[in-house]
Amino acid sequence: MNYVVDDIGTVVSQMVVRAPLDVPAYLYGHQLDINNQLLRLQQDPLKKEQRYPLVALFLDIEEPVINGVINYKLNLVIVAKTNPNDSAVMRFEDTKVFKTILNPLYEAFFKSLGDSGLFMWPGVMERPKHSKFFRPFWGKPITEQLETKKNEANIFNDYLDAIQIKGLEINQKLKYC
Repeated sequence: MNYVVDDIGTVVSQMVVRAPLDVPAYLYGHQLDINNQLLRLQQDPLKKEQRYPLVALFLDIEEPVINGVINYKLNLVIVAKTNPNDSAVMRFEDTKVFKTILNPLYEAFFKSLGDSGLFMWPGVMERPKHSKFFRPFWGKPITEQLETKKNEANIFNDYLDAIQIKGLEINQKLKYC
């Protein structure tokens, strides 16, 4: 039986990143559920500092099957703690989170995805089709009176910068029990 949440967990656990980074934490669920899991971990003095960096896989996941192959379109995010006082320009400096933590994790994720042997994608592309979003001060849009939107509220309860991976198109052979 296929459980993409477990297989992506395997990919994350096999990510090889350069020092001082360890393997990132991995959670999956709906946004609120992931936030609640992070809050529970924050209460545990031993796990509080192990929450970030984090790779989170968002549910719900549709699993269309064509000729014994599951065609996934996944949405993930790679997040790390950041300084809430930094401007967007400052967040992209060489010593800041985007260049020292997030982008190396993004690269390591795709290397591990390819090396895992768990997934495939069309063609001979190094990476499967997806959209990458840099999310400084990762927030959710809040509609203002003039119908404009801006990021004012963090998605989770911590100050985070993120690289969001949307529409990751990967396939997997259907496993039968």
